[in-house]
Amino acid sequence: MSKSVRKTLVLSFKFALALALLGWVLSAVSWNDFVLDADGKTQIAVTGVADVAAGVELTTPDDQTILRSPRSLTPLDADGPPVAANYLRPGFFSSIRGIRRPFVAGGMAAFGLSILGVSVRWRGLIAVQGTRISSWESVKLTWLGMFFNSIVLGTTGGDLVKAYYLTRWIPAKIVCLVT
Repeated sequence: MSKSVRKTLVLSFKFALALALLGWVLSAVSWNDFVLDADGKTQIAVTGVADVAAGVELTTPDDQTILRSPRSLTPLDADGPPVAANYLRPGFFSSIRGIRRPFVAGGMAAFGLSILGVSVRWRGLIAVQGTRISSWESVKLTWLGMFFNSIVLGTTGGDLVKAYYLTRWIPAKIVCLVT
Protein backbone atom coordinates (compact mmCIF):
# COMPACT_ATOMS: atom_id res chain seq x y z
CA MET A 1 0.00 0.00 0.00
CA SER A 2 1.49 3.35 -0.99
CA LYS A 3 2.09 6.10 1.52
CA SER A 4 -0.51 8.44 -0.04
CA VAL A 5 -3.20 5.74 -0.01
CA ARG A 6 -2.43 4.89 3.62
CA LYS A 7 -2.54 8.59 4.55
CA THR A 8 -5.91 8.97 2.81
CA LEU A 9 -7.30 5.90 4.56
CA VAL A 10 -6.12 7.10 7.98
CA LEU A 11 -7.60 10.55 7.37
CA SER A 12 -10.87 8.99 6.21
CA PHE A 13 -10.98 6.78 9.30
CA LYS A 14 -10.37 9.78 11.57
CA PHE A 15 -13.10 11.74 9.82
CA ALA A 16 -15.58 8.84 10.07
CA LEU A 17 -14.74 8.33 13.75
CA ALA A 18 -15.23 12.04 14.45
CA LEU A 19 -18.61 11.99 12.68
CA ALA A 20 -19.69 8.86 14.56
CA LEU A 21 -18.72 10.37 17.91
CA LEU A 22 -20.47 13.64 17.06
CA GLY A 23 -23.58 11.70 16.07
CA TRP A 24 -23.48 9.76 19.32
CA VAL A 25 -23.22 12.97 21.37
CA LEU A 26 -26.00 14.69 19.43
CA SER A 27 -28.28 11.67 19.79
CA ALA A 28 -28.01 11.94 23.57
CA VAL A 29 -29.02 15.61 23.66
CA SER A 30 -32.54 16.47 24.78
CA TRP A 31 -33.42 19.19 22.31
CA ASN A 32 -36.83 20.14 23.74
CA ASP A 33 -38.15 20.58 27.27
CA PHE A 34 -39.33 17.42 28.99
CA VAL A 35 -40.50 15.87 32.24
CA LEU A 36 -39.43 12.50 33.59
CA ASP A 37 -41.92 9.80 34.45
CA ALA A 38 -41.79 8.28 37.95
CA ASP A 39 -39.47 5.53 36.69
CA GLY A 40 -36.82 8.22 36.08
CA LYS A 41 -36.13 7.00 32.54
CA THR A 42 -39.14 7.79 30.37
CA GLN A 43 -39.07 11.32 28.98
CA ILE A 44 -42.28 13.11 28.05
CA ALA A 45 -41.67 16.01 25.65
CA VAL A 46 -43.58 19.10 26.70
CA THR A 47 -44.03 22.70 25.62
CA GLY A 48 -45.59 23.74 28.88
CA VAL A 49 -46.21 22.61 32.45
CA ALA A 50 -48.87 24.15 34.69
CA ASP A 51 -50.28 23.60 38.15
CA VAL A 52 -53.97 22.69 38.26
CA ALA A 53 -56.17 21.58 41.13
CA ALA A 54 -55.99 17.90 40.14
CA GLY A 55 -52.20 17.79 39.69
CA VAL A 56 -49.81 18.86 36.94
CA GLU A 57 -51.00 19.63 33.44
CA LEU A 58 -48.53 18.86 30.65
CA THR A 59 -48.86 20.39 27.19
CA THR A 60 -47.22 18.24 24.50
CA PRO A 61 -45.69 19.54 21.25
CA ASP A 62 -48.84 18.49 19.35
CA ASP A 63 -50.97 20.70 21.69
CA GLN A 64 -52.50 17.86 23.66
CA THR A 65 -52.86 18.22 27.41
CA ILE A 66 -52.08 15.44 29.83
CA LEU A 67 -53.08 15.56 33.47
CA ARG A 68 -50.61 13.82 35.78
CA SER A 69 -50.32 13.34 39.49
CA PRO A 70 -47.16 14.86 41.03
CA ARG A 71 -46.31 11.37 42.33
CA SER A 72 -46.21 10.03 38.76
CA LEU A 73 -43.37 12.40 37.80
CA THR A 74 -39.75 12.69 38.94
CA PRO A 75 -39.03 16.12 40.44
CA LEU A 76 -35.79 18.03 39.87
CA ASP A 77 -35.46 18.64 43.60
CA ALA A 78 -36.71 15.70 45.67
CA ASP A 79 -37.14 17.94 48.73
CA GLY A 80 -38.80 20.73 46.75
CA PRO A 81 -42.51 21.49 46.62
CA PRO A 82 -44.75 19.48 44.28
CA VAL A 83 -45.25 22.38 41.84
CA ALA A 84 -45.06 22.24 38.05
CA ALA A 85 -41.78 24.18 37.87
CA ASN A 86 -40.08 21.42 39.88
CA TYR A 87 -40.78 18.86 37.15
CA LEU A 88 -39.83 20.76 34.00
CA ARG A 89 -36.37 19.94 32.68
CA PRO A 90 -35.10 22.40 30.10
CA GLY A 91 -33.96 21.08 26.76
CA PHE A 92 -31.06 22.37 24.69
CA PHE A 93 -32.96 25.22 23.06
CA SER A 94 -34.39 26.51 26.35
CA SER A 95 -30.94 26.33 27.91
CA ILE A 96 -29.44 28.35 25.06
CA ARG A 97 -32.21 30.96 25.35
CA GLY A 98 -31.48 31.24 29.07
CA ILE A 99 -27.76 31.91 28.70
CA ARG A 100 -26.52 35.11 30.30
CA ARG A 101 -24.48 36.57 27.48
CA PRO A 102 -22.25 38.87 29.58
CA PHE A 103 -21.14 35.90 31.70
CA VAL A 104 -20.44 33.77 28.62
CA ALA A 105 -18.50 36.61 26.98
CA GLY A 106 -16.52 37.15 30.19
CA GLY A 107 -15.73 33.45 30.48
CA MET A 108 -14.60 33.25 26.87
CA ALA A 109 -12.40 36.32 27.30
CA ALA A 110 -10.86 34.91 30.49
CA PHE A 111 -10.18 31.57 28.79
CA GLY A 112 -8.60 33.32 25.80
CA LEU A 113 -6.40 35.38 28.11
CA SER A 114 -5.30 32.26 29.98
CA ILE A 115 -4.32 30.62 26.67
CA LEU A 116 -2.30 33.71 25.76
CA GLY A 117 -0.64 33.70 29.18
CA VAL A 118 0.33 30.03 28.92
CA SER A 119 1.60 30.59 25.39
CA VAL A 120 3.79 33.55 26.44
CA ARG A 121 5.17 31.57 29.39
CA TRP A 122 5.95 28.55 27.22
CA ARG A 123 7.59 30.73 24.56
CA GLY A 124 9.75 32.23 27.31
CA LEU A 125 10.79 28.78 28.51
CA ILE A 126 11.78 27.81 25.00
CA ALA A 127 13.68 31.09 24.53
CA VAL A 128 15.74 30.41 27.68
CA GLN A 129 16.87 27.20 26.00
CA GLY A 130 18.01 29.20 22.96
CA THR A 131 15.13 28.32 20.65
CA ARG A 132 12.89 30.94 19.06
CA ILE A 133 9.41 30.41 17.70
CA SER A 134 6.89 33.03 16.63
CA SER A 135 4.14 34.18 18.96
CA TRP A 136 1.56 32.79 16.53
CA GLU A 137 3.18 29.33 16.50
CA SER A 138 3.28 29.39 20.29
CA VAL A 139 -0.43 30.25 20.49
CA LYS A 140 -1.36 27.58 17.92
CA LEU A 141 0.59 24.88 19.75
CA THR A 142 -0.86 25.95 23.10
CA TRP A 143 -4.40 25.66 21.70
CA LEU A 144 -3.52 22.25 20.30
CA GLY A 145 -2.12 21.19 23.67
CA MET A 146 -5.25 22.38 25.50
CA PHE A 147 -7.42 20.43 23.07
CA PHE A 148 -5.49 17.21 23.69
CA ASN A 149 -5.49 17.81 27.45
CA SER A 150 -9.28 17.88 27.22
CA ILE A 151 -9.74 14.64 25.28
CA VAL A 152 -6.78 12.47 26.35
CA LEU A 153 -6.72 10.88 29.79
CA GLY A 154 -4.23 12.61 32.06
CA THR A 155 -2.77 16.09 31.88
CA THR A 156 0.38 15.42 29.89
CA GLY A 157 -1.22 14.51 26.56
CA GLY A 158 -1.26 18.09 25.32
CA ASP A 159 2.33 18.68 26.39
CA LEU A 160 3.47 15.63 24.47
CA VAL A 161 1.61 16.79 21.36
CA LYS A 162 3.15 20.26 21.64
CA ALA A 163 6.62 18.74 22.02
CA TYR A 164 6.05 16.45 19.03
CA TYR A 165 5.00 19.28 16.73
CA LEU A 166 7.75 21.58 17.98
CA THR A 167 10.38 18.93 17.18
CA ARG A 168 9.25 19.07 13.56
CA TRP A 169 10.28 22.76 13.36
CA ILE A 170 13.45 23.03 15.42
CA PRO A 171 16.66 21.01 15.46
CA ALA A 172 17.11 21.00 19.26
CA LYS A 173 14.73 18.13 20.07
CA ILE A 174 15.70 17.81 23.74
CA VAL A 175 14.64 21.42 24.35
CA CYS A 176 11.08 20.46 23.55
CA LEU A 177 11.02 17.72 26.13
CA VAL A 178 12.63 19.90 28.80
CA THR A 179 10.15 22.74 28.39
